[in-house]
Amino acid sequence: MHGISLITIALVALFAGNNAPFVSAAKVKIVGSGASFPAGLYAAWMQQYVASYPQFIDMTYSSVGSGKGRTDTLNLLNTFGASDTIPSEANGPNNVSMVAVPVVAGAIAVAYNVPGVTKLQLTRQNVVDIFTQKIRTWGDAALVANNPSLAGNNRTIQVCVRGTNSGTTQNFLTALLKFDSTFPEQPSQLASWPLLTNPTPIKGETNEALAILVSSIPYSLAYIDLQAILSLAAAGKLSYADIQNQAGTFITPSDKSVTAAMPSTGLSDAGFGDIQGLTVDTKAATGYPISAFTFYLVRINQTSPDIETARWTFRYLWWTLTNGTSVTDAFTPVNSTAASFAVKLGFANLNDAFW
Repeated sequence: MHGISLITIALVALFAGNNAPFVSAAKVKIVGSGASFPAGLYAAWMQQYVASYPQFIDMTYSSVGSGKGRTDTLNLLNTFGASDTIPSEANGPNNVSMVAVPVVAGAIAVAYNVPGVTKLQLTRQNVVDIFTQKIRTWGDAALVANNPSLAGNNRTIQVCVRGTNSGTTQNFLTALLKFDSTFPEQPSQLASWPLLTNPTPIKGETNEALAILVSSIPYSLAYIDLQAILSLAAAGKLSYADIQNQAGTFITPSDKSVTAAMPSTGLSDAGFGDIQGLTVDTKAATGYPISAFTFYLVRINQTSPDIETARWTFRYLWWTLTNGTSVTDAFTPVNSTAASFAVKLGFANLNDAFW
């Protein structure tokens, strides 16, 4: 696959014959920016990695959204970027080019706050109809059909959405369009939600902001990356729905159901452009239907202002993606230390069958 080959070439050039720490007079600063979807995971990985080399590196990750991650990468404002979608713009100013590499996959949950309701099952059409306001109240007959506890609940559904460029939004819109081909909006990072008019949606800038909104607004609902709501759900401040997949089964979002959704066949040799298409609205019988990958964005030229920063950046990225002991055209699963963070935070790891 071309994406893998490009990054592997860079890694071979930086690591060949030298696995020892790179010594420098001052600490190397590694700055990542982009998608909020994996922010908790990246923070955990960085903390673990810096703890191993505290005298050599400092690392930060800014959860600013996929769109900003892409522009930061192309404009040399970070050392690596992150996006929940593969950028259409592979090239930027000053002949800067970047490649997207899949890291982990996670679930986009439909989170809700309905007092007394801790179990909610939504059909594919239910999800579309809520986000087009064909379903406006919690007691709508279409919801009560699978959720009898909602009978007589005529409270209005307050929909909350992302207000900035968001890969989560694009992947969620992709799912809605697959659930119903008449959905009125094409996938994009900044949705207009033309049919959400009464009431108008409340907007949050990040997954974390949306989670706070839903947890604090009774009868609200939003699409939010699973990892951003796990702690609030555990505390009983919000819940998340089971969503019906193509097989007709209501599936709870989890690392197991996301793993089941990962494609093991059908990927082209041209790269990763079809990964999301094979994962969102999976055909897998036990797969969660709104699962999506998140990607590192790595410049393949002008990687960083100096060779040491480039070395440490790729060294870290390689550690998160593999066992760090070999360089081949097929990445192995993330190492056990990194994998433990991914599973704990609700992400699924790339598996052998995938590659």
